[in-house]
Amino acid sequence: MPSRKSATTSRPYSRRSSDCSRSRPGLFSIAVHNHGSVIPAALQPTLFQPMVRGTDVASVGRSVGLGLFIVSEIAKAHGGEIRVDSSDADGRTFTAVMPRSD
Repeated sequence: MPSRKSATTSRPYSRRSSDCSRSRPGLFSIAVHNHGSVIPAALQPTLFQPMVRGTDVASVGRSVGLGLFIVSEIAKAHGGEIRVDSSDADGRTFTAVMPRSD
């Protein structure tokens, strides 16, 4: 498997990333999960704002903090939302939930 790097730390993942989608009446969700570094609770409320990174540690990485903001804006444009769940035990999961158009 090619080496993948964490979007928030630029370090290789220690385990594989996974994604899944779910459908409920009127809603569609897609989630991406990995076992990257925990995103501190204090950073989570602002994580989807522009120029915010998922770490409070200074880094020489190239992240400027726009990726999650762009994903959030796309979800909002479709009437949806995005959230993050992050813990030492479970890793981190980003979930986008949007209304279905069927």
